[in-house]
Amino acid sequence: MKQAIRLVFTAAVLIPSLFAGAQKTSTVSKTKLQPAVKSTPQKNTPVKEPPITDTLAYNVKKTIDKLSLFVLDPDMPLENLADSFLGNKTFGEPYYSSIIRFPGAIENTIHREKINRDAGTVQWVWTALLIRMPRQPENKAMLTALKEKLDNIVKAINYTPENEKNKFTDMSAYYDDWMTFSKTEEVTLNIHFIKPGYQTEQQSIDSLTKLYAPGLMNIETAEDASKKYTQTLLAEDITKEKVTAMVSAQLKKAADKDIKLGYQLLSGAISDLKAQELMASLSADQREKIRTIAQAFLDAYKEQRPFDLKTFDPAPPKLQYYTYDGATYTNTGTVNPNLYKQPEPQGKTVKCPICFGSGRMEVLDYSHTYQGIFSTITTSSTHWTTCTYCGGGGWITKYKKK
Repeated sequence: MKQAIRLVFTAAVLIPSLFAGAQKTSTVSKTKLQPAVKSTPQKNTPVKEPPITDTLAYNVKKTIDKLSLFVLDPDMPLENLADSFLGNKTFGEPYYSSIIRFPGAIENTIHREKINRDAGTVQWVWTALLIRMPRQPENKAMLTALKEKLDNIVKAINYTPENEKNKFTDMSAYYDDWMTFSKTEEVTLNIHFIKPGYQTEQQSIDSLTKLYAPGLMNIETAEDASKKYTQTLLAEDITKEKVTAMVSAQLKKAADKDIKLGYQLLSGAISDLKAQELMASLSADQREKIRTIAQAFLDAYKEQRPFDLKTFDPAPPKLQYYTYDGATYTNTGTVNPNLYKQPEPQGKTVKCPICFGSGRMEVLDYSHTYQGIFSTITTSSTHWTTCTYCGGGGWITKYKKK
């Protein structure tokens, strides 16, 4: 029985192949007997493009092609290009992560450069951080060559804008070889472009005031909120006189609530505005208390001891002095403030150890470490601001310890 089944199975496998072979032989013989038929011409196949030999040029071109879909289209708002808000740069310019990413770039961002309210346009720049390395002399030649190559690539790229409110204005690479005091050096690709601006000046003021108002009235966040509020208003192309008046009004509101809150708010704004002009709205007593807090903070810094604003009393009770004639005490009022004044410690003026005399310092916005394909990769974002150690002067007085 098993042998019969095996024979049936073998026949089932072999017969179709034999039949196919016979059919093939029959077809061939018939073809030989028929007259020759004129073959139909084949369609022309497109010529294949030459293989890509320069990956960098290809990536630059393709990335800018993607950007052009957002930049040149008047119906495509800038918001569609932005991914998430990352913060404000040195002068309050907001910047965002971008949905258009350059292959292999460390980060891809867009930030606003300036506003032209008369023309109704906003200048933006898309930036791809291509490489960041420790600052070493042997890296300079390689990074300079990369920068020059990128410049040559983008020079050959040209787009004709449909209108003046949606166009590219400049494409270039940047290598920060002048920041010798920075620990790292990097090369970026920067694409500048224009998009329409829709907010009026008053609308910008109202929206920013609403955004930062809660932070300005909280002692924990007042300094940071005041700094961002001031810088962002200035970045909106609002005159410094108007910004000073607005921040001064916020300072008065904060000082009336809590003088320490007023001090924190003032501390955040004075890196861009003048303290004397901001305090013009305060009463003489409020100004004196803020000066007392500032002096106490400076004294603590000189003596290298912590300063606790929450427990510090900016208006301690004045000491009363009396004379005794053997029978009664007579109140003589407060003592002469110069009576027991100690001489200031001697010191010398030296370059600020934080900014090395430049008056500017690099501040870390965020840092993220993740496991890449070949190694652990850390990405970070920084911005430059006025040095808080020397106040932007670049020099400090180093006092001798008592």
